[in-house]
Amino acid sequence: MKTKTNENDNPRLIGSSDLLAVAEWLTGEDTGISSKYMAAVAICGKVIKSRWIDPTPSDAPDLGRCVRLVEKCPAIRETFPVLRHASKVWAAHLDHWDELVALYKQGNYTRTTARMRELRASANTEKGTWIYGN
Repeated sequence: MKTKTNENDNPRLIGSSDLLAVAEWLTGEDTGISSKYMAAVAICGKVIKSRWIDPTPSDAPDLGRCVRLVEKCPAIRETFPVLRHASKVWAAHLDHWDELVALYKQGNYTRTTARMRELRASANTEKGTWIYGN
């Protein structure tokens, strides 16, 4: 059963040692739009306005950067309930996170990207709008 929470009801913040891990990762070369957005939401503890039209992972390499960020700082998973408020596509990706990570780690990037596109298409056909902060 999926539980939806209001991001302001219980903001989840990462701790100071986790902030250092995220800062180290952000200053590295393994970043992309979606992983930077994921890190920003984790740092702020709320959905933020994005300067990008769609900061969700778009393909397997993009997802890989997000996966490696979460591996670097596992506490980011604690902020997934907040991140899922960013958009229906983020929610769909996070609802299937373990499946997507497993596909990615199997090295089947074509199948990973195809599954991500299926989730995106399904989310985009749901009634509602993209959020991405105010």
